[in-house]
Amino acid sequence: MGIRDITHPDDLAQNIDLAEKAFRDEIGSYAIEMRYVRKSGGSVWVHLTATYVRDDAGRVIRGLVMVEDITERKRSEARIQTLNEELEDRVAELEEANAELEHVNKELETFSAQVSYDLKGPLVSIAQFSQILLNRDAGTLEDAQDDLLRRIRNAGHQARHIIDDLRDLADVTRRELFAEEVDISAMLTGVIEDLRFVAPERDVRFKVRADLRAYADPALVRLLLVNLVQNAWKYTGRRDIAVIEVGLEKGQVRDVFFVKDNGIGFDPVHRDRIFEAFHRLHTDVEFAGTGLGLATARRIVRCHGGDIWADGTEGEGATFSFTL
Repeated sequence: MGIRDITHPDDLAQNIDLAEKAFRDEIGSYAIEMRYVRKSGGSVWVHLTATYVRDDAGRVIRGLVMVEDITERKRSEARIQTLNEELEDRVAELEEANAELEHVNKELETFSAQVSYDLKGPLVSIAQFSQILLNRDAGTLEDAQDDLLRRIRNAGHQARHIIDDLRDLADVTRRELFAEEVDISAMLTGVIEDLRFVAPERDVRFKVRADLRAYADPALVRLLLVNLVQNAWKYTGRRDIAVIEVGLEKGQVRDVFFVKDNGIGFDPVHRDRIFEAFHRLHTDVEFAGTGLGLATARRIVRCHGGDIWADGTEGEGATFSFTL
């Protein structure tokens, strides 16, 4: 069998062309990746390097050819090519899905903002009108009527707080970070003053380290501190003397801020779930709340590339630690 017999038909023309050019001394040698046909009818990929040996007169006296079987390599290349094409298809699908998801999220944000705005007004009215009735008809209402009005007023307040907290949670996700140096100690002074104004009768002792600073978004950090300190304030409500400490521990990679209290604590089995939205360990009767404060805190921390975790023991207080 000659070269034409054993060369794959699709590679024959190129191989013959190169061989003839080398024979005419137009090229010194040539290399080509091509296929040979096996006796069984299958094909084998080879890397062929060929040159002609000439005498002193320049006449071709023999040909020198080296053939390397590269079938496995070509199979691997084909598999890689197929995988790359599949990956490109998947990436295109993901980009399309992400674009669609982004569009849906924007529509959902617009819808949520509008619904929040539309709901808040009526809820405020319900709470206010209930309070007006309670004030106007004080002493004339039956106990059951008085209780119902108070329940309506409290439900209106609770629903309004949930809407506010949901909007905070959504704002954290969609807003762009504007980081700068933040004096956390100074910021905490305002947060503490607001809490003392609401409940001046409480004996709460704060221990705040004086040099707490971070490079972060000021507005989001303030919301983070409000949620964590309010959480400590709430769950120390049954202590005659409440102690809330805000400090810093040096970590190997990042500084670790913490908010520690001597409140009711929690069962360590719940340490991860307490950061989930609407997950609460206590009823509204025990402790008021929406179940969104810690979820918002976690989202703020993650937006800064940090982490947040909790440690606690039932009856012995809790510590919330975070990095930014």
